[in-house]
Amino acid sequence: MELLHKIWVVIKNIAKILSQSRFSLIIVLLTIIALEFVGQIKDILVGLSHPESTAQVVFFVLAVNWLAFQSWGWARYIYNRCHSVENGLRSKAGYQRWLVDWLPRLYAMAAFWAAYRAAKRAQVDDVAYGIIAVGLLVLMFLIYRRDIAKKSSAMLPKMSGNLILYFTLAVMTVTTVAAIWSPVEFGRILGAGAVFFVGLGSIIPIGTLLVSAARKNGFPVVGALLLMAVIFSPFNDNHRVRKIDGQTADTGSFTLAASMKAWLSQRDKTKPMVLVATAGGGLRASYWTGVIMGRFQDQVPGFNKQVFAVSGVSGGSVGAVFYNGALANDVDCVNSGASNKPCFENKLLESIGQDYLAATATSMLYGDLIQRFLPFPLFSDRAAALEESWEAGFARIYPDPECGLEKSFNSFFKADACGKKQWLPRLLINGTYEESGRRLLTTSFKVEPATFLDTYDFYELNGQVALRASTAALNSARFSYVSPAGTFGKEVDESFEPTGHVIDGGYFENYGANTLTNLIDWMKQYSNVPGNENPFSGGLIVIAISNDSTIPLAQYAISAVPANAGSNGFMNEVLAPVLGLVNARSGHGMLAYKQLAQYTEQMKLKRKVEMVHFYLESNTKEPPPLGWILSEQSKENMKGQITDTHNCSGYRQILELFGSDGECGVLE
Repeated sequence: MELLHKIWVVIKNIAKILSQSRFSLIIVLLTIIALEFVGQIKDILVGLSHPESTAQVVFFVLAVNWLAFQSWGWARYIYNRCHSVENGLRSKAGYQRWLVDWLPRLYAMAAFWAAYRAAKRAQVDDVAYGIIAVGLLVLMFLIYRRDIAKKSSAMLPKMSGNLILYFTLAVMTVTTVAAIWSPVEFGRILGAGAVFFVGLGSIIPIGTLLVSAARKNGFPVVGALLLMAVIFSPFNDNHRVRKIDGQTADTGSFTLAASMKAWLSQRDKTKPMVLVATAGGGLRASYWTGVIMGRFQDQVPGFNKQVFAVSGVSGGSVGAVFYNGALANDVDCVNSGASNKPCFENKLLESIGQDYLAATATSMLYGDLIQRFLPFPLFSDRAAALEESWEAGFARIYPDPECGLEKSFNSFFKADACGKKQWLPRLLINGTYEESGRRLLTTSFKVEPATFLDTYDFYELNGQVALRASTAALNSARFSYVSPAGTFGKEVDESFEPTGHVIDGGYFENYGANTLTNLIDWMKQYSNVPGNENPFSGGLIVIAISNDSTIPLAQYAISAVPANAGSNGFMNEVLAPVLGLVNARSGHGMLAYKQLAQYTEQMKLKRKVEMVHFYLESNTKEPPPLGWILSEQSKENMKGQITDTHNCSGYRQILELFGSDGECGVLE
């Protein structure tokens, strides 16, 4: 028993010492966990493989040092106050003194280790090894800093601890103001990796000072702040879906039948109609959608004129919105057709494949975080930052200020959109109504419940206010927690009355297949109409675009037996409901895909119908990242996969149906 008592005393002592520097400990652990396990964060450094500027690499190294020195410095600040050299733990030998001396150093090294691991995963080896080298130099400095200070005292003025503290707080204040003022520009200059480390490092000073105040006054300051965040949460919601003031959507006056009539008037009736369902999956889904649609736009003259509609989910919706925006802007490439060079595709992919994580991370770690502790909405949120970064990225490639993604979503579907007579496919943007769990569609026409079963019309619930094209895209891509749920509602007597929240369409069904099945079912009423009024006169091609390489390609076959998912033995009493709900989402998506495939097979009995599936295969141990940034390797991999063995037959089949020739292989 005496031994157990001694062990217990040691554990209590260690816990007490750790708790004193808990903010440094929590932030370092959060950094490691996020970079190792959180899908939307762990690939945050892939942008360093081809940074926008060399300065971004420098900013990243400085940011890692910032987090390391904040972790070390503020832990040392607390320990200096709790354990003096004269009569505290640091005056005695033993494990407690070792912990007080070495824990701050270990926190600093943990920051370098996390950065090294992330850099290796992103395959930027030069940066990874550079981080290790800098980390070792920093460790040597921290160990021998007093000796260094003594030797340099004759040459350099002595810097007091308070002066260093004030300098740290000044840097934190300046970066916080800059990040809140312009998260898009702040993120673009620093890059996603630097933003992540700078943001986390900036939390430590405030957190440590609060812990110190709580210890001194005996008042639970941190607990009080958390309680404030809970109490303020009904009143400080800054996640309202962005609107365009003074404009209305007026989708009630536009119908699906009118859209069909407009499409029939400009399509080539001798060629097949194209319908597209593109699945969710972050920027990889957007980019993969851009590869498919961009490649056919280059190789099939007038391809967009044959595409009636695209049903998108999450990143697939974002790719579809970028595709439509490119169609409205890039008339020369749109009309080139049968090109030996990927004119339209290259520009489209250049607009999609930028770093869109940096602005979101900036807002999340600064304005959005501070907002949680304020009693009323003051700062714009990370959803707005993501939308604005899409707008800015698109404008870098397509600079027409009258035809950007900040313009009304519905304006793109007018006959003279952007002053150009160009057919733009109708977009069916799939979201989920958080409070009901049902499908929530954002589209350019009135959503009829008889056509799209058990489905909400976003514009109807949101008072018909106009949305930017970027906002419409995000209505499908709000996958927590990188993108928050969006609050929507109506203006009643000049007061906003919330109706509910829109979240990622993948919560309902991740392939966009249910919506496309509903659309095809509605179109069957035209199947017996003669001549040009029959949309199926040239046949029908259904393109399904998926991007989850963790699902084997064979599983997409209609008759495929679901693969054995294995058995969960870890805490199943607790985790069973959670795992069941999460995995049911994937199961519903696969079922919807197979039902769409089965439906098109049945249609073949009466008309010429083909369904072509483009599958994204991973050539590494892990699939491309799920967040809003991609490595150059992932981009090149996706460009080549449209004509790889598993997609080649479908690619050539579509070209043949349009009377075009094409060989498997990436366009030069």
